[in-house]
Amino acid sequence: MHSFGTYLEENNLEALTVSVAAKVRYLTVYNATKGNPINVQDAERIRIAAFRLCGVVYKGVFAVHVDDEPTRPMSRISMRHSRSTP
Repeated sequence: MHSFGTYLEENNLEALTVSVAAKVRYLTVYNATKGNPINVQDAERIRIAAFRLCGVVYKGVFAVHVDDEPTRPMSRISMRHSRSTP
């Protein structure tokens, strides 16, 4: 099975071009080429963009990380701790 980096080389694609077409950060595509985990949505965007750019389907897999818990919003910092008392 080919890595995503090999796929890019064989199809004369640049990681930057794929990142722009996929509307993901360059570092995300770079991580995909190195086999580092990326999120599922970005993996799908990259796969679609690469296909549109060269017409060849990437049949390999991406290392993805799965979020077990949804992200929680940051709690508000209490203003009373930041105020100085005269």
